[in-house]
Amino acid sequence: MDERYAVTEESIRIAFFQLMSKIGFQKINVQVLTTRAGINRTTFYLHYKDKYDLLDSVEDHLLSGIRAIVGAAFSKPFKIIAANKTFADAAVRVLCYIKEHAQEFRVLLEPREYTRFLAKYSKIFEEILQKQTAFFRPKLKIPYLVAILSGAHTNIIREWINGGLKESPEELAAIISRVAKGVMKEVLK
Repeated sequence: MDERYAVTEESIRIAFFQLMSKIGFQKINVQVLTTRAGINRTTFYLHYKDKYDLLDSVEDHLLSGIRAIVGAAFSKPFKIIAANKTFADAAVRVLCYIKEHAQEFRVLLEPREYTRFLAKYSKIFEEILQKQTAFFRPKLKIPYLVAILSGAHTNIIREWINGGLKESPEELAAIISRVAKGVMKEVLK
């Protein structure tokens, strides 16, 4: 990718998140976005089909960072993870990543605006738990377990971001770990 292409991509993404935060996704159109980004419509369409394609791209980009962090960490059974602190270490790395991209997560985790991101985010939990069912048998069906864990996790993160990121990633990881361990203890046979 050449430098001009990358710079244009970045200006589109910055403008997109500014507009998402200010006017919301539904009110964004390509004209407003291109004006804010300082590009013309033709340039926008060289990068994206429409605003939905752009939304998919920014969501997938953010989530790929989380997938990269948790992918290796959760390839082992949860009991081993708890013993060697892999869970807590992965949680801290994820929270550092979220803190680094707090503005984007703040906008995308806003439930009034666009809940598809929450579904994609929850899918990460579902994939982890599906792999883990080879190591344990939950008392709940996986979709319910995913709903509990991802709901708690995303609400804690949303509260943390909206509260100004006052706790360190380590402090928040400890809270999330306690919640996850409590849930898992209750649902394991």
